[in-house]
Amino acid sequence: RGATKAARKEAAAAAAAAPASPHRRARAPGSSSGHGSGNMEVGAYLTSISKSLKVYASVFQKLGYDDLSMLYEIEDQSEIDELLAALDNAAVKKPHRKKIAKVLVELAGLEQ
Repeated sequence: RGATKAARKEAAAAAAAAPASPHRRARAPGSSSGHGSGNMEVGAYLTSISKSLKVYASVFQKLGYDDLSMLYEIEDQSEIDELLAALDNAAVKKPHRKKIAKVLVELAGLEQ
C-alpha cells in the first residue's frame, strides 16, 4: 500500500479545509490522479473526472459513499470490487468502468 489510512484521512481533512478550486485539486497521499478534495460530493467528483461519469453517482451513494473522503477510506480490493459489481449491475459502460476502477485504486492507495 502506498499511503496509510491515517495519512489518507489527514489529506482528506486538509483538502476539505482548503478553498475549492476547479483547476487545482488536492492529491491523496500516494495518488497520482490529482483528482478531488476531501468532502467533495461523489457526483461532483465523478463529473470532475468526466461529465459522463456523473450518472453513476447514485450507485456510490446507495453503497454509502456520499463524499470523496469516504472513498479515501477504502481499505482493500474487496471494497472496490463491491463498488464495481454494483456499477456492473447498473450497466456501466466498459470504458467508464475502467476509468472508475483506476481512480478508486489510486484514491485508496492500493497497488494495481
